[in-house]
Amino acid sequence: DKAIELNNKAFYDINNMKFGDAISKLKEALKLDPSYTLARSNLGIARNNYAIELSNSKNFKGALKQLHHASFT
Repeated sequence: DKAIELNNKAFYDINNMKFGDAISKLKEALKLDPSYTLARSNLGIARNNYAIELSNSKNFKGALKQLHHASFT
């Protein structure tokens, strides 16, 4: 199933700190299967970790945007 494949690839991206890539893959997976709860959970994790990364680089506006999206995931 394509959604599972995208989730698995996104999980790899999360572990390699490629949060933007992971978010894109997980959003695509959820378009294919909106009820895929694991992909939805991973999307929240990816957005949260991306927010931390952005905050560490002083991009507070971007970090806040990611946290906002994560809270509605």
